[in-house]
Amino acid sequence: VRLRRVNDLIINASLLFIFIANGLLADTVVFTKADSADWTLEENQDRITDNVWITRKHTQSLFNIAQEDGYSGNSGSPVGTLWADTTTTAADSASYTSFVAMHGGSTQSLIGDTVS
Repeated sequence: VRLRRVNDLIINASLLFIFIANGLLADTVVFTKADSADWTLEENQDRITDNVWITRKHTQSLFNIAQEDGYSGNSGSPVGTLWADTTTTAADSASYTSFVAMHGGSTQSLIGDTVS
């Protein structure tokens, strides 16, 4: 999963579009975690901001360990994030939605894909 770091800010989709249009986004961040790795350790998390730390448990999907104990599915995991099923440069503000809505209930369909 490829994520974008935005100067340690959590921003809504409209502001994200402004950042994209003006080239204000930083480099791409690639998050990987081995299946058996301890998700509670910092080296197995993508700490994007003070409040968004993306990781996953052994048999669960992505969640924000800074704000939730595990993946909550339809409750909005990862909390505090919006996702698009394309690259950041190809997305517009309407492309961003919850993680569950973005992957359509099939996280396996994202393997090898670039999302933002």
